[in-house]
Amino acid sequence: MQIILYDTEFTAWEGSQERNWSLHWEYKEIIQFSAKKLHLTAQNFDLIDEFHTFVKPIKNVQLSNYIMELTKINQDQIEQGLSAQQLFAEIHQFSENFEVPMYSWGNDLHVLEETAHIHNICLKHLNSCDLRPIFEQFSINTNVSSGQLFKNFDIDLSIQEHNALDDTLSLYESLKQLHKQNPKKLVTLFTDESP
Repeated sequence: MQIILYDTEFTAWEGSQERNWSLHWEYKEIIQFSAKKLHLTAQNFDLIDEFHTFVKPIKNVQLSNYIMELTKINQDQIEQGLSAQQLFAEIHQFSENFEVPMYSWGNDLHVLEETAHIHNICLKHLNSCDLRPIFEQFSINTNVSSGQLFKNFDIDLSIQEHNALDDTLSLYESLKQLHKQNPKKLVTLFTDESP
């Protein structure tokens, strides 16, 4: 079976998470997207393809100091990024017309949907699921960020937490460890969880 691991970073400000982006000018608009497409069987754990990009927001075009410090993403990277229309066209192609199920830590579908809504993009048939229940079936602590997940395993990674590229790497390396532990169980769980 094929699955996609992905992560997003999106516009945020000091206190926006606590406020749930409730101020009239606050929006969860994607500024970075990263994904890895995998082929999983009981015998194999293969990386098929990767996709990474920065994305230009339109509601708050200037990144906050808060998000730049948190993610280490800078304004120049964003300004050279894709438009949201280009991003969703790329995701559509990467996921083979949304046929390949997508998994993120905590399910970032709401961020994809808000960004699509801001840009008047219709998102139909996108299959996105929370990856945490899979890890919980292996008694892994899921009360950590995706960028901290790898610390549950004997993995040596030097990454920037809260950066989609590195957070996706953490998910990938952690999932690879689960596959080594019990590949049959992992494939069965994905088959059962798949939308």
